[in-house]
Amino acid sequence: MEKQGILPLQTNSDSGRTWRDLWDSLVAPSPLLEGDDRRKAINLSTFLLVLLPLAIITVFQAPIATMLSGEAGATVNIGGIAGLVVIAVSYFLSRSRYYVWAAYFIIATPYIAILLANVNSLTGISETSYFFLSLGVLFASLLLGWKETILVGILTMLSIVFLATTSGIEVPLATLTFVALTTGVPALVSRIRDQFIDDLQISQLALKNQVIETEQARLKAERSDQVKSAFLASMSHELRTPLNAIINFTKFVAKGDLGPVNEEQEETLFEVVDSAKHLLNLIND
Repeated sequence: MEKQGILPLQTNSDSGRTWRDLWDSLVAPSPLLEGDDRRKAINLSTFLLVLLPLAIITVFQAPIATMLSGEAGATVNIGGIAGLVVIAVSYFLSRSRYYVWAAYFIIATPYIAILLANVNSLTGISETSYFFLSLGVLFASLLLGWKETILVGILTMLSIVFLATTSGIEVPLATLTFVALTTGVPALVSRIRDQFIDDLQISQLALKNQVIETEQARLKAERSDQVKSAFLASMSHELRTPLNAIINFTKFVAKGDLGPVNEEQEETLFEVVDSAKHLLNLIND
């Protein structure tokens, strides 16, 4: 009995494919980007798509917790809001042809958040905020090269010294040491990564050239084989035609069709026929 009204269930593979398609659409870069630029843009948009919800939770966690507890004074840090805006703008930039600017904006996000959070006075900057500035160095190591990472690290340490001096507090040596380590280690890793990518690109280029050379050699061999086949076919035809004529005319002479021949002449003529047939078999083979 035929069953009706039963819809096929969606398999796990179909569901997984749907989520992958959705994720790919969220991190897809500009169609104008190709090659290494396209890869970098995808990595950047993926990083920002993960960073954005984490930043939202960080900014609104304290105000929401304050509101739920019934306490007064639940306010959102203006620096955190600015950071969210920068991250959101950077995400959309990362999917355009100007994806490099998104990386620069993200590196500047910790500085923007700290300065706007303390726009009225620099004396309120805590040591934790100084550590927060080192995020710019980490972002540089993830999104840019090792040279940019070192440059951002130097700027970060100079900023810490400037902020500490301006606020009238002692320069935090522990923070500077932390930033120096945060700069040196990621810069080294970034340098190794860049070198590995460069070597990989060189290997890919060499492999591509080898493939092209192999293809050219194959085409040349095919052309040579075609020329050889055409030559053999032509020569085979040109040789078989006179050989057949030699065989037939020699038979006519040996059989006496063109006049009487003695036994010795007949034997010699049939030897010519046998030799010609042997040569014809070689050509056919």
